[in-house]
Amino acid sequence: MTAEDKRLGKNKALIKYQGLYGDRANKEQIGELYLEKLETRSPAFNWEIQPHLHQGMWQIFFITSGTFDLSQADRQEKLKAPCVLLIPSLALHGFRFNPEVSGQILSFSQTHYQTITTESISVKWPEDQVSLVCNFEELYSAESILTIIDFIDRELANPLPGKEAMLRACMQQLLLLIYRLKNSEEPVSTQKQTPANRHYMRFLQLLELAGGDTTISGIASQMKISPVHLNRICQEKAGKPAGQLLQERLIREAKKYLSYTSYPVTEIAYLLRFEYANYFARFFRKHTGLSPKEFRSKTATVATNANSARKS
Repeated sequence: MTAEDKRLGKNKALIKYQGLYGDRANKEQIGELYLEKLETRSPAFNWEIQPHLHQGMWQIFFITSGTFDLSQADRQEKLKAPCVLLIPSLALHGFRFNPEVSGQILSFSQTHYQTITTESISVKWPEDQVSLVCNFEELYSAESILTIIDFIDRELANPLPGKEAMLRACMQQLLLLIYRLKNSEEPVSTQKQTPANRHYMRFLQLLELAGGDTTISGIASQMKISPVHLNRICQEKAGKPAGQLLQERLIREAKKYLSYTSYPVTEIAYLLRFEYANYFARFFRKHTGLSPKEFRSKTATVATNANSARKS
């Protein structure tokens, strides 16, 4: 790792946790659902949370006061409360909080997420991107989000009859509320899961599990459907063929490695299963307009300027 990487806070590899942030030994068992105040964990890290992933875990951040910087795979932005962030298990994210910030963090397992979203609702979220809500409507105020979270807090603290069912209902309501705020102009589907929906969700899951080492024909074979059928499903659900979704996923992964690790480009190409580094470089330029080195240099400049602005 170079001195420049250290100065910018880059790690050799992507930081991944099986549990909560900072839990290297996986000693913290959060169960299906865990709630804590943002102020509980962040001060121990000087209010700076390095970009990382949570394997097998989703989170909802509800920031009620203060300001903070959010880092994602390919961008950084300044935000202020109130706002809600839905963070899937495959979404790279990091924070630099103002010490005056306050809020709540709901952490829940991938299994719990799948249960509450397939049991009675068919809301879909991108599984490797942070979904952000900063504008609240009169019908759904920031206080309505807080009301549900407070109710979840009380349910978690008390062994009441039907506790698990009540928590599932609360989480479904919370996710639907966030979805409506995020997609205020789009109707929410509450239909039962169809075979096409199940195939599409399975495709996204296999796409992520396989990393870069996959083909559309290989995934279709695992799903026991034809590539033509898989393309038809992806076109219906995402408006894009399966191959394009695979390419977009590879670009997002490449941006994560280039922005937040010190891996050389040749090693990133290897991690993403490209046969040769120059194949990877051509692929990346075709989809971003920049070479991998140019993209890394650009993100480093942005990070340097952001650090300088904070210090001034």
